[in-house]
Amino acid sequence: MGWPGDLFSADGETFDATLTIDESSPVAPGIAIEPAHAASVHDVLATDHGWQAIAAAPGDVEMHEQLAKILYQLQNYRETERVSRRGLGIDPYSADLRFTLGTTLTLSGRDDEAIPQLQLASVLRPDWAPPHGVLGQIFAEQKKLDEAAKQYSVAVKFDGKNPLPHIELGKILAMQGKLAEATNHFREALRLEPTNRVAALELSQVLNKKPNAE
Repeated sequence: MGWPGDLFSADGETFDATLTIDESSPVAPGIAIEPAHAASVHDVLATDHGWQAIAAAPGDVEMHEQLAKILYQLQNYRETERVSRRGLGIDPYSADLRFTLGTTLTLSGRDDEAIPQLQLASVLRPDWAPPHGVLGQIFAEQKKLDEAAKQYSVAVKFDGKNPLPHIELGKILAMQGKLAEATNHFREALRLEPTNRVAALELSQVLNKKPNAE
């Protein structure tokens, strides 16, 4: 999904063969990993251990959080939602699980369900940028530019050393005709990451536009 949705990526050796997790665990549903998803060996093993750990300690919220993130990275969104909801049944105040569930729901095209989950995540962890980033993306796709700008501005506030929220905010500002502000954010993104091609392209496009009175 872009910046916020990439939080759960992990380095590791690629696994390019179909694998089904052992179903002997009482809670393991059987997870088929297709070759196209190129899961890492580390994540496959971690998933297996995660199901076993939940079976041994079904009230362990941290294990639900970790397993939900791994399932998300493996693009198994059905099981990500299942584990997230199960964990929230144990601890409804888990910002991690609210965020993971919200991100999963929006990837499934269920934005109306995703928004309250992400809003709760932002309340439960007020200085955390990712929920605001995903909310910004949802509102941008819905053409609610003012709401998108507001959410991306908060993301920049809490994750200002990351060029990506600057880029996303800059795009929204450019669409609103606020070219000077957009330029500042694209330039800041390039200062943080000089080789960022998206920021360079967006900046070039803004600079080529006629000045717009604000």
